[in-house]
Amino acid sequence: MNKKTKLKTHLGLSSRHRKRLINNETNSELKHTQMFTTIEKKSPASEEVRRQTIYQVTQPSTSFQSSCSIIYDSDHDINIDRETSLTMDVDLNLPTTNYDSECLSDESSPNSSDIENLPDSRADSPLSAASINSVQDHSTNSIKEDLIQWTLEYNIPQNALTALLKVVNKNFKCNLPNDARTLLQTPRNSIISKLDNGQYIHFGLENALKGIVKDIGNLQCIELLINVDGLPLSRSSTACLWPILCSDNVTKKVSIVGLFHGYEKPKDSNQFLKQFVKEAVMYVTNGFFNEGRKYDVKIAGLICDAPAKSFVLNTKGHTGYNSCTKCKVEGNYINNRVCFPAPSNVPLRNDNDYFCDTDDDFYVSKSELLKIPGFLPVSGVPLDYMHLICLGVVKKLLLLWIESKASSGVKLSSQSIKEISENILLCCKYVPSDVARKPRPLSEIRHWKATELRNFLLYIGPVVLKSKVNNDVYLNFLTLHVAVRILCNSTAIANKENIKYAERLLEHFVQSFAIIYGKDKISHNVHNLLHICEDVRNFGSLDEFSSFKFENYMSTIKKYIRKNDKPLQQLCNRYHEMERLYKSSNKSTQKSVTHKINDCVINIHKFKDRCVLLENGDIFQIILIEGNRIAGYPLRSNGNLYTAPCASQKLNIHQLSDLNSTYVSHPLSSVRAKIWTLPYKRNEYVGMPILHSLF
Repeated sequence: MNKKTKLKTHLGLSSRHRKRLINNETNSELKHTQMFTTIEKKSPASEEVRRQTIYQVTQPSTSFQSSCSIIYDSDHDINIDRETSLTMDVDLNLPTTNYDSECLSDESSPNSSDIENLPDSRADSPLSAASINSVQDHSTNSIKEDLIQWTLEYNIPQNALTALLKVVNKNFKCNLPNDARTLLQTPRNSIISKLDNGQYIHFGLENALKGIVKDIGNLQCIELLINVDGLPLSRSSTACLWPILCSDNVTKKVSIVGLFHGYEKPKDSNQFLKQFVKEAVMYVTNGFFNEGRKYDVKIAGLICDAPAKSFVLNTKGHTGYNSCTKCKVEGNYINNRVCFPAPSNVPLRNDNDYFCDTDDDFYVSKSELLKIPGFLPVSGVPLDYMHLICLGVVKKLLLLWIESKASSGVKLSSQSIKEISENILLCCKYVPSDVARKPRPLSEIRHWKATELRNFLLYIGPVVLKSKVNNDVYLNFLTLHVAVRILCNSTAIANKENIKYAERLLEHFVQSFAIIYGKDKISHNVHNLLHICEDVRNFGSLDEFSSFKFENYMSTIKKYIRKNDKPLQQLCNRYHEMERLYKSSNKSTQKSVTHKINDCVINIHKFKDRCVLLENGDIFQIILIEGNRIAGYPLRSNGNLYTAPCASQKLNIHQLSDLNSTYVSHPLSSVRAKIWTLPYKRNEYVGMPILHSLF
């Protein structure tokens, strides 16, 4: 009897009574056919509220049908009777499973004797109690290391980490410390000494040397580069830090040696450097011993900007008449500024002059650094091209073009500035993944960082300035561009003739700079371009002795200061936490990339990351990398971007057009460098090698 028939037979009754009778009849039918299984669930709290769920099981067929009735007690306020039919197709190709009746017989049931013969899981199982504890301990230690690395990498505050640890321990039973300081092993006190007008904490050279030896153990001599510079903590206060940093040219890793905090720079540089010099003398004299092996130590160079250099060497500042650290030129006072328009044949300074203190107009007092054996105060203190060229000369050129007087003849019109800025912004989507910053318009030139200025000089400038500035200005800029590209290329400077050529270019740049912009614009930085090639001969390419890596580390130092109070204590805590993680972890935090060639990202899915320079001089767009071969299309070269001071193709800089239709493959080893492709004209590009990818 279906539901509609039942309702018709009870029309004279109330709806509530009809439903009760229908439910009773349904239950009797189910019991009679024995095709239903009733599962009754009773609440222990109350017998008045209960629910019965009935599942109908039919015989196997090509379809599966179930009906479900949910019945509530008649005393309950809500009575719902619902039947739901669900039809599902069954795959007839499913394998048939045959059950062995013996498996279900009573004889096969395990008896007491069978159970007694089972192996002792506590003793013989690989997951014994001791083994489980070992696995749990290993898992806990792994979680600890991951949490420490995560905390330090993302600079998580300790109160946030403490709260997280409590949540994890409460819900997951990980047996972690309840306090962040315990997990990170934060030191309880810091050794901070009073120093004149501030405070000083010394971390020491030992940990830095251990880190270098750990990364590269086959060194015979550890050559250190030392950096000293000031770091303002905020714009609303005069509080500043003066860190002493060290690095080497093998691992490139920067370590902190000492740190001063005050509201002005240290009054006495010798007192500031005293602990560092004492430790340096010990290691340079006796060597550094680690795990029974001796390593020679040498202070190879001091990398500073001009103000910091004069501070630590105790010489005249960069605004003085005799401020050049490389020659004995005497400046002139023109248009309210000290400038150096003298010829290039001025006598050079040497290291003996410094030790003999022969020039009272240059030397203020003896520097503590002279106590370090082998330290050379002239040839061992190279010019830093980050401050000298990027933040000094390049920024000066841009400001002269934008902010100088209209009568100067070099000031750009507002329309030209707008067009150049638009072209700069067009380059943004073509910036490779290897380049840290995207370019900004000229209206923000006061806020450009050293990296942006370097990219403008080496890559973007020659493209966006073409036909936008007069020929003399453009050629003068290209002279600097070509010279610096040569000096930044470690392969090019292996040929000494290339260094000589770059030296002649820089001499020409300084001379033409005086003609175009005026002798009064030959500042300390512009003059020192005449000396930087000698430092390249002594130290290698410009990037080998630049401040870029030290400046990057300075931003890390600043990031670890979370409040204005007690910055030295905060940095000391973060330092020891990082050292502890570095010693205990061998994990690599390097992110995976599609491909890497000479530390450059090659991504075949992005145009900006898939163009390379081949050994034969072709610029090639990679479409496929398989094994040790690459495949794709050559880009057609349309000639030189510029022809003076030399043809751009000699530097592997090409104007490029559409793809060559020939699909070819090359060995992966034929790649010489990654190419930065910049938009030039309609359907044309300029391709130039990224210098740090050349090999």
